[in-house]
Formats: sequence, C-alpha cells, structure tokens
Amino acid sequence: MKKFLLLSLVFVFLTGCATMQRAGLAGLGAAGGSFLGPAGAAVGAVGGVIASDVITAQGDPQQVLVGAAGEAVGAPQGTIASTVHESTSFIQTIGWWYLVIFILVPFLTKKGRRWFANLATLHNTASKKDVASAAERLHKVEGMISSLNKEKK
Repeated sequence: MKKFLLLSLVFVFLTGCATMQRAGLAGLGAAGGSFLGPAGAAVGAVGGVIASDVITAQGDPQQVLVGAAGEAVGAPQGTIASTVHESTSFIQTIGWWYLVIFILVPFLTKKGRRWFANLATLHNTASKKDVASAAERLHKVEGMISSLNKEKK
C-alpha cells in the first residue's frame, strides 16, 4: 500500500495541472455515465474531456464545442489531436520500414529474385505435355480401379 501511495504522489507531482484536470473531469464524467452502463461511461468520459477543453479553451470556447460536434472549424487542436497525429506518423514510419526491410531488401538477393520470378510465372507452371501425361496416368489408375471392382463382384 505504501508503494501505491508513493507512486500516486510521484504521479501527481510529475503531471501538470491541465493533465490532472482533464483526467479528473474524464473520470467524473465516466463515473456519472456508468449508471447507464459501459456505453454511458464512455460518453461521460468524452463529455468530461470536452468540458476540460471548454474550461481551458484559449479564445472562443464555442469553437471547442463546435469542433467536438464534428463540424469543420479548422485544424484539430489539443492533446488528443497531437496524439493521433504522432501515432499516425509512427505507424506510417513503421509501414515504410516494413516495406523496405521485408519486401524490397529480399528482392536484392538471388533467392528473392528467383521467388519473385516463380511467383510471376505461377499461372502457367504446367505445360500441356505435363497435363496430358497426368491425365493419361489418371485414366490408367481409373482403369485399374474399375477392373478391381469387376473382379470383386
């Protein structure tokens, strides 16, 4: 219990007032909405974050409400917009590195080029001669099976 209290105290001292206000209002909104169930708690938390943005809005608080309603006000502002932007940038960077490391670099090796060449010619891997010989073998096997069935009868 002492460790939890110590960590909580460190958390409070290391966070800013705006972060604590946002977290507190989101928690209060979630607690208020939890009477309606999980969906109500989520809506309440969103309402708490919007209330925090309205309280700390610099300029016109009405723009925050209009932005929360989904109408185009301009570029999104705030910590959530920043987090979404940074996450998008991070995911795009990971995607480009994945493309380079696991898709493009293997094609530089002989094995990768051979695999790609085989993939490109996948639709005509069997010649007519191969198909004809396989059909002939199949007919022979069918003939042997039918002759065995006639002998059993």
